Amino acid sequence: MTSLTRQRALLIGVALSVMAALTVAAPTAAFAQPANDSFSSPVAVTGLPFTTTVDTTEATADPTDPTGCSANGSVWFTFTPATDMRLQVDTVGSDYDTVLSAWTGGPGSFQQVACNDDTIGLQSRITVAATAGTTYHFMVARCCGDGGSGGGSLRFTINQIQPAINDDFADAVTIAAVPYADIVDFGTASGEPGEPGSCFEATATVWYAYTPTATRSI
Repeated sequence: MTSLTRQRALLIGVALSVMAALTVAAPTAAFAQPANDSFSSPVAVTGLPFTTTVDTTEATADPTDPTGCSANGSVWFTFTPATDMRLQVDTVGSDYDTVLSAWTGGPGSFQQVACNDDTIGLQSRITVAATAGTTYHFMVARCCGDGGSGGGSLRFTINQIQPAINDDFADAVTIAAVPYADIVDFGTASGEPGEPGSCFEATATVWYAYTPTATRSI
């Protein structure tokens, strides 16, 4: 083997070694678990409005995740409002069937605030009457069940909204006369503790009050 041939062989060997090193060192971000995969490492939302996109393809369920609102491939977000406010949280724009829930407390003492599967197609939306100084934990999972993994491209949004004027029982709109009609955006309505549930399982309600002047059917 001539000196030139040996040099060429050496150069080829170095090139292959470098390529092999680059191949080994190449990141596999597309298959990595998201940074907010567990309750202990959420994305902390510090200002509103807030929107982000997260790849939850490799998201997993944690054994400490609350159950009852789906925890497959769960990821977590938190927000602590400085004042009392109404929050609208959704996954509109995601490319998979999401389940969205809101919680206070922590592992072993979770208290469910809201839970929703399909509001807009396969995407979820909840409304939360948030109390100043309380940390709200938002879990987004893949429908449906607990303990599984996987998701897709998640779009997560939190906005502050103004509540419907008759959102609470105490603020019912008084109907002076019938016939009567009204249009309400239920995106600004929420549930209220103590509301009746024997007729239906309500997640958002508005109230009206009517006192007839004579006995009649309405």
